[in-house]
Amino acid sequence: MNKKFGLSSMALIAAMMPMAAFAQSSDAPAQDAQDGSGITEIVVTAERREASIQDTPIPITAVTGDSLRDRNVTDLIALQSSIPNVQFGQGNTNARLAIRGVGLDNGLPGAEARVAYYMDNVYVSRPGAVLGSLYDVDRVEVLRGPQGTLYGRNATAGSINVITAKPSETFNGYGQVTLGSYLYLGLEGAVGGPIADGISFRLSGSSIDQFHGYGKNIPTGSEVDDQHTHSARLQIRLEPSSAVSINLSTSLLSQRDGQGAFHFISTNPEANRLGRVHPGLALGGTFATNPRDDNFNISPSLERQLYDASATVDWKMGDKTRLTSISAYRYARITTRGDQDYLSVQMGDSRFYDQSRQYSQELRLSQDFSFGHFVIGGFYFREDISGAVETSPIEAASVGLPRRLVPGYAVGGQIKTEAMAGFGQITFDLSDTFSIDAGLRYNYETKEKFNEYSQFDLTRTWTPGIAIIPSVVIPYVKSSERKLTPKVTLNWKPSERTLIYLTYSEGYRSGGFNLGGVQPGFKPETLKDYEGGIKTTLLDGRLRMNLSAFYYDYANLQIRRVAGVTSFIENASNAEIYGVEGEITAVPVDNLELGFNFGLLNSRYIGYITAGLFTTTPQDLTGNQLSQAPAYTVDLRAQYRWELPKGSLTLRGEAHFVGRTYFDAFETSYFSQAPLQTGDAYLTYKSDHNWSATLFVRNITDELYYVAKQNNSPPLYAGTVIGIPGAPRTFGLKLTYNFGE
Repeated sequence: MNKKFGLSSMALIAAMMPMAAFAQSSDAPAQDAQDGSGITEIVVTAERREASIQDTPIPITAVTGDSLRDRNVTDLIALQSSIPNVQFGQGNTNARLAIRGVGLDNGLPGAEARVAYYMDNVYVSRPGAVLGSLYDVDRVEVLRGPQGTLYGRNATAGSINVITAKPSETFNGYGQVTLGSYLYLGLEGAVGGPIADGISFRLSGSSIDQFHGYGKNIPTGSEVDDQHTHSARLQIRLEPSSAVSINLSTSLLSQRDGQGAFHFISTNPEANRLGRVHPGLALGGTFATNPRDDNFNISPSLERQLYDASATVDWKMGDKTRLTSISAYRYARITTRGDQDYLSVQMGDSRFYDQSRQYSQELRLSQDFSFGHFVIGGFYFREDISGAVETSPIEAASVGLPRRLVPGYAVGGQIKTEAMAGFGQITFDLSDTFSIDAGLRYNYETKEKFNEYSQFDLTRTWTPGIAIIPSVVIPYVKSSERKLTPKVTLNWKPSERTLIYLTYSEGYRSGGFNLGGVQPGFKPETLKDYEGGIKTTLLDGRLRMNLSAFYYDYANLQIRRVAGVTSFIENASNAEIYGVEGEITAVPVDNLELGFNFGLLNSRYIGYITAGLFTTTPQDLTGNQLSQAPAYTVDLRAQYRWELPKGSLTLRGEAHFVGRTYFDAFETSYFSQAPLQTGDAYLTYKSDHNWSATLFVRNITDELYYVAKQNNSPPLYAGTVIGIPGAPRTFGLKLTYNFGE
């Protein structure tokens, strides 16, 4: 057993059984507690049909749009404190989403996530395209554990579903203004209603301008980690008959600011031990002393352009039969500029470019019958990616040559992915209290890589616009794979308000190519999940406990490694992950809500042997903790609402605790985030006249912590430690006005 969390998976499941017996004590229906006397029920669509979250046999957290607005949550990273065993980070342009220790550690063009992200049931492939702002949202559903049957490709760790607010038949909307620290100005709003008989619309938008960054780029004086993101969405709903509805949606996002750049943290202790010194120091360069500042010879920049269009057709073919079609197109273009050496002298400028176009089509048929229900469907997906990574120009003195600028490093190419799947899941009600879910998905996928090149040029003198002359060119390579991902769940409802389930399921992350790595394709990875859980509501709707325990058999992990100046992906044998998690909410007295979310996690590599950062000598990493897999996450919250003559006042406090988080497979302390404790607070006044005001402060103690760390180009720059800090203490005031019905 791993030394960090020494409970066996069987012991975890056994520990939950007393809860199952206790949960049978009441058969009264759960309350819908809008009056503050109980816990509000949330309806989700996690299994592609509407159901109460308490009747869905999946570990799932649903956060409503109202809760997001009350807590000023505008992106996924700010959401992680609400969900056990979940880590949301950022690496350059990509979202690093991890659930139960299974996440993304690859920041290269063409990288694919292990958490399937959906926006209004449309799969979003690019990890850099999920960092847009969350606005005008009905709810966010986070499903923990592999979702290979209904969600398919790259749902190894789970899935995230963002469901936006939809057009309605009544005129309504809202407007919101947020003023905050670092000269933060946030504007958000929506308006919608009927246009004509059977036609309605909803127009929503968000503008976030944080004019002061959390730091400065010292040589140029530009802002670092500021934000300028502007988004808009238009939806048209057509109802040609009572049985057919068509939802047309299009949205765009534009971002241009100084976000996403890694910051210098320290020189690498291993490089220091070997006597390696950053060559730029001998040329008069200096590092930034404040970890939130940069010392780049150029201003760091991020440009993100996103556009999408979709059509969802829903046809009620009868009282119990529904056909759904979802057609979508998405475009994403992401570019960053920065400094590879992190010094004020020009040693190596960097550029990252990732552009993609994706097309998807999903068709689902669902039906209820006398003793259960089923959903079957098909899915088609195509994506065309172009990407490049450059460190150019570089100073030849960094590799021991006479001082001058040379073209340096450049890699790039194109990848085309085409995937098709057929899937189905059926539920049989064996009795009034027992049912079984059985699902299966067949995946077929091809990947083609072409026009791939790699340059490492130290011979020519660099001039602006100098042509890339590849030293290696791979004109074309192709791979294909097939995979079945099953799921079986046994459900027992000993009472109306208690669900106990046991699940076996599999997740699958496709193999592929490392764009620009000039390496053979890497293999797909698979995950087998053995899981048990209980969901129960007690004490006349005043106590809710959702608990689960799981064991993962994880094979062929795809791990990012750096060798020389090149990043590449290798399959790292196997891993074992097991743990327990819970979400407990209580309303002991009217208007007082207490919450306790926790996750305990044990993860370890098995048989992973690889070379180190500064040596080719094989190292056995068996027993090391997986990256982005802290041994514990704990979230505490309490809120109380006072009823006032013309409104209400709510005070909410949150505390978050996260165990040590490693960002590489070597379990080195300087590539980790130490155990972390943070807290947030909110004070909200809601008027009976449709307006509200919220005072908020996040990261109250102003903790300096990192959401990503990595080693920087060992051969060139002596392996400096770089990272992306999380947000410092921020505070502000938000004013909201709702209108219409």
